[in-house]
Amino acid sequence: MVTFEPNGINFGSVVKGTQSSVITVSARTSNGPLDGINSIVQNPGDFFFDPGTCQSLSSNSGCDFYVWFTPQSLGFKSGTVVFTDNHNTIWTLGLSGTSVTGPIVSLSPSTLDFGSQSIGSTSAGQSTPLSNLGTASL
Repeated sequence: MVTFEPNGINFGSVVKGTQSSVITVSARTSNGPLDGINSIVQNPGDFFFDPGTCQSLSSNSGCDFYVWFTPQSLGFKSGTVVFTDNHNTIWTLGLSGTSVTGPIVSLSPSTLDFGSQSIGSTSAGQSTPLSNLGTASL
């Protein structure tokens, strides 16, 4: 039997084309040896994996591996890390995250007219609303 800590990972919202934080996952086996880790089988272009110390496991031992999310297109994504043992038993770790656009700043109006001003004088203040048209926080 293999257990993972954490036992599922949601990377939350990540801006398209940028890398999330790298998450360390501990894998533990409580019985026979583990052959090692197979690659992620869903969305391999969005989820990435470093086997770390999990090349193989002897009985009743553990290791750490690393996963991160770098979404290539917008929307919800899911992936899976697959472990197999020497009896072809499969254990999976679910991964998910949502790709969003970055913040998109909009000013309306986009220009302000201060009229004629003498050098060194102070104009009257003006304001323009700032809006975020993207899906990520400013």
